[in-house]
Amino acid sequence: VITGVGYNTKADIWSLGITLLELYNGNPPLHDIGVLSAMMQIPKNDPPRAPEQASILFKKFVEKILVKDPQQRPTAEELLSDPFIQNSAGKTSE
Repeated sequence: VITGVGYNTKADIWSLGITLLELYNGNPPLHDIGVLSAMMQIPKNDPPRAPEQASILFKKFVEKILVKDPQQRPTAEELLSDPFIQNSAGKTSE
């Protein structure tokens, strides 16, 4: 959205990755530099990564989501089959 490509569900997938990092860290990436500065840095910088101390499944899930090219980002349906979701989701019974 920042680069003018437009909004679609792939932007929501990116937002999910940023939200996961914010939940993990307590702050979103680039929170300390201000909104306008962050908006200028996001297209230039590599995507943010999960901290080293995070679980392997979490790190791989965030890395899968935070891909700069929206065409290369997974869909929500694809994410549902990811091991992070499969191993973290509560079991339901019918």
